[in-house]
Amino acid sequence: MKRIFLAALFTLYASQAIGAMTCVDSGQITPERSGTGNTLQVVTCTFDTTPGTAVATIPTGVMARLDNKFCWIDIVPGATGPTDNSDLQIVDSRGLTIISASGSGLNVIDNTASTFNIMGEGEAGNVAYLHPHAPYQWTVTVTNNAVNNSSFLMYIEAIQ
Repeated sequence: MKRIFLAALFTLYASQAIGAMTCVDSGQITPERSGTGNTLQVVTCTFDTTPGTAVATIPTGVMARLDNKFCWIDIVPGATGPTDNSDLQIVDSRGLTIISASGSGLNVIDNTASTFNIMGEGEAGNVAYLHPHAPYQWTVTVTNNAVNNSSFLMYIEAIQ
């Protein structure tokens, strides 16, 4: 009985595709609608050749520039965009959900269209500004992508 259970568990685990993704710091620009002190952090996330769930961390330099500011996220697909309606989740190193794949991150990554003003999960289901703290690095998880070697840009706009 134990062997059957372990075999079933292994088969279930082996059928879950786990891909890799890297997120790199692509710099900082001044947004067009900028107010005093507003910044726009650019992070490029690229998937490998394995479709499925992919996980990466936001670079520490980006986290340091966002420290203690209010912000939101825009997603722009790369030259080869991910699968339409891929889900985005961001969790910080404390385990706090910043953007939920079943909430404001549901279906936000598109193959050709950009998604603007993604906000975090607030109380009672309301949206809220993101408020990162540099010591608590963000981990990004994308699910439902089946396009190999695809990418997207994550613009994180911070306001003072």
